[in-house]
Amino acid sequence: MGGRVVKYAKYKRQPEAVVDLFSCVPHDMRMSLYDYFVHIKPNIFVPIPLHKSVVGIRGFNQSSVFAHILTQAFAIPTVSLVEKLSEREPQSKMSSNMRRKNVRGLYHINEHVVPSVEGKTVCIVDDVVTTGTTLEEVSRVLRPYAKAVYGITLLRSFE
Repeated sequence: MGGRVVKYAKYKRQPEAVVDLFSCVPHDMRMSLYDYFVHIKPNIFVPIPLHKSVVGIRGFNQSSVFAHILTQAFAIPTVSLVEKLSEREPQSKMSSNMRRKNVRGLYHINEHVVPSVEGKTVCIVDDVVTTGTTLEEVSRVLRPYAKAVYGITLLRSFE
């Protein structure tokens, strides 16, 4: 069901659906999330970026919405440090190997914002993870500057 809600949010311009989905997370899972953040001690949340053209169509970035929900819940700032350089084929219908090739070199950290991440523990925020290739690629971009890089997603999808 969660996957349908995220698709609805993405393609029907309904960012509040992401907020509603997170509000349905059971208390014990929220406590596990709290324990995770206590353990990794993130300084900032970094949402997976969308290309400007996609944001123009959808009207929002669902990963950014989720990151801001986490900011409100845990008082950890959300900072958009990474840019998506171009729009490529959607990964939803690709194999793991094709996904890896599709995202390689797709993300970039703006050199002007490097001081925002240097020496900090970063938690990358995404809406859905299937193979983890997007998280891996954004992590690869951030790792040279950050003290540590972790990731969190709202949903897990299976191939």
